[in-house]
Amino acid sequence: MKKAILIIGSPASGKTIIAKLMANVFRTVIVSAIEINHRRKREKYFFNQCDKDTQLIVVDGIKHQVHLTYFFTDISRGVIVVRRLEEPFEIQPGFIFISSSIPPETISDDASFTRRFKIYNMDHPGMSLGQLLTELNNHFA
Repeated sequence: MKKAILIIGSPASGKTIIAKLMANVFRTVIVSAIEINHRRKREKYFFNQCDKDTQLIVVDGIKHQVHLTYFFTDISRGVIVVRRLEEPFEIQPGFIFISSSIPPETISDDASFTRRFKIYNMDHPGMSLGQLLTELNNHFA
């Protein structure tokens, strides 16, 4: 199982820019965490904007670490896309989650979390932007 990516950092640290640059490389759907949380309460499947060749889903605006647990099944097993008047289909995309609200010190070291997520802190990246983009590109290739 490929790990999902969690990009954290203060506002304007480049998190969304990185996701948009990844969208230039991979067939990507970018969705708002607020929209997903609202839709998840009403619908079983909500990634209906994906198509069969979607490679990457970016979820922007994650507010709390607990919200990431909602996606454990999607990360592990894939996403079932349901659209009206069409047969459902399954995809196995990579995931990038973006948050400016999760403090690094609060991120769980629980095995169920660390097994699913690779974390990049944009406030202390430890690598250049180019190196990070190369690493992410290799991760999802």
